Amino acid sequence: MIGLGFSAEFFGTLVQLAGVALIVNAAQMLVWALAAYILVRAFRFDPDTATFAAAPGGMGTLLSITGETDADLVSVAFTHLFRLSATIVVVPLLVATMLA
Repeated sequence: MIGLGFSAEFFGTLVQLAGVALIVNAAQMLVWALAAYILVRAFRFDPDTATFAAAPGGMGTLLSITGETDADLVSVAFTHLFRLSATIVVVPLLVATMLA
């Protein structure tokens, strides 16, 4: 039967992690808002484009949603590709530097 594997320990752990989950989600939303603000102020993106360009998540889904709005699809795609490329290049360099 589905659900028979849930125990009191499981729900206790779930309650303990709820606070951390709220903090992580709030921090991510703040970073998202800050990134969108920077894109609007420094790069002159319109607010819709900046919001989609700063959003975390999969590129395919995000571009599909962006295509249904007035946001600039090319700017959102380029921003996500730049962010992905920067992560692929910078993270290994940081790890190598820290381990050296």
